[in-house]
Amino acid sequence: MKKSISLALSLIMVIASLTALPFTAFAGDVINVTSEHELVAALNKENVVDEINITQNFTIGSDCTINFDPSHINYYSDTVVTVAKDVTLTVGTNGAIGSMWPSFEGDWNTPPTPNGKVINNGTIIVANGGKIEADFDTNNGEVIVKNGGEAVVCNTNNGTVSVEDGGVYATTQGNKAVNNGVLNVYGGGALESRFGCAIENASEGVINLYGTF
Repeated sequence: MKKSISLALSLIMVIASLTALPFTAFAGDVINVTSEHELVAALNKENVVDEINITQNFTIGSDCTINFDPSHINYYSDTVVTVAKDVTLTVGTNGAIGSMWPSFEGDWNTPPTPNGKVINNGTIIVANGGKIEADFDTNNGEVIVKNGGEAVVCNTNNGTVSVEDGGVYATTQGNKAVNNGVLNVYGGGALESRFGCAIENASEGVINLYGTF
């Protein structure tokens, strides 16, 4: 009888010690990519991906967003795509990056909803026919929007954004964009306000507007 009571008490103590431990979520994959093919594969991997790091120069020529599959929705939350320092990512004709919302028709309230973002520590060139879409979180490097290119305003600019003749830099909905760096809109370039988003120029920020607003 004493042995049974002793075992029961030991079991209770073990359960209590386990339940007292803080809950830790399983960490997702961290993937380095060096090509468009690898980027698309990483965005659509069938397990949780926390970070995708672009570590070599390459050009995007397709829509590099997540292809929705209901059975994989748990893998899409909170993915961060980072362009590494000293790396140039070119978004070319028919190329797109930035929108981590999968493209599909259905119930957007189905949890968990994707909430990925793009962070640039290097250089992003948006060429003719290329787009940076929503979820462009932070620019710490340089963004160049060329003729025929279009980019949404990053939520926080700590670097340099240059909008050349024929390029468009547009606000997106739901976020206030803060400029701590330099925003150059050259003649023929356009800064467009869409969906009621505001651009706040911080005390250290500089906006050189030679194009249209």
